[in-house]
Order: sequence, then C-alpha cells, then structure tokens
Amino acid sequence: MAGLIPCLLTLFVIIFAISKGVPVAGLLFAVTIMTGVALTLSTVVILSILCRERLVHNFERRPRLFATISSVWKARQG
Repeated sequence: MAGLIPCLLTLFVIIFAISKGVPVAGLLFAVTIMTGVALTLSTVVILSILCRERLVHNFERRPRLFATISSVWKARQG
C-alpha cells in the first residue's frame, strides 16, 4: 500500500523535472524511490518471518524460561 501513494517530494521532483524539460529525470527519480521502498518493505517482511520462526523455535525449546518471563511481565504490568 505504501508504494501506491506517491510522496509529495516525488511529485514535486517530477513536476519540477517536467517544467525544466527533462521528464525522464523525474521519472527515473520516481522509479528509484519506488525501488527503495519496495526493497525496504521486502526486507522488513523477510526479517519478520525469519525472526518469527526463530522465536517460535525458542518457545518450543525453552517453555519454562518463557513461562517465567511471561509471569514476571504480567506482574510488572499490574
């Protein structure tokens, strides 16, 4: 969803490039920004999946440790 709504800076650069007669520069800037957003979001998703699998693995290996942590956390929350 984040890539579907262009940011104001991108719109400004595209309009500025068009007004200066170099629309290709504005479009290249937009493609570069879009690529950066896509890579960043993809990296976050991949890391989330890997960390989730690792966390589930640790929960299965050390159930008493996480039960203790959970009870301490609940006690601190009040």
